[in-house]
Amino acid sequence: MKPFRMQCKAFSPRWGREDRYEMDFSDAGLVVSLTSAIRKATLTHKPGEDPEWVGTVRGFEHPLLAIFQNDGIYPPTVVPFASEWAFRKWRDGAMEEDVKNGVLELFNWISTTARSSPSHPFWQGSF
Repeated sequence: MKPFRMQCKAFSPRWGREDRYEMDFSDAGLVVSLTSAIRKATLTHKPGEDPEWVGTVRGFEHPLLAIFQNDGIYPPTVVPFASEWAFRKWRDGAMEEDVKNGVLELFNWISTTARSSPSHPFWQGSF
């Protein structure tokens, strides 16, 4: 498969705007990064082994979720699995356009979730 990069947007409640994320698909794995920062999560793939996530942000449950949580985005916990699913589908021969459309739909869901987080003054400082 030919490696490719795509950009996705997710609404950041912390900043009140959409942030851009890059997703790099390659034979070595998948890298998800916030375009304007050095924060990233990497799904490594070695033939014959299970893929493994590592990240640059510490103190959170999952490296991919950590990137989002740093910007006040609390996506559904299935997002790392869904990202890995997209990588595996691409690696197994899915059309690049189908992968891109699927990932864009995933990021739309992440944005919808972020935009609908509780906003009552009671929760200020929590989310």
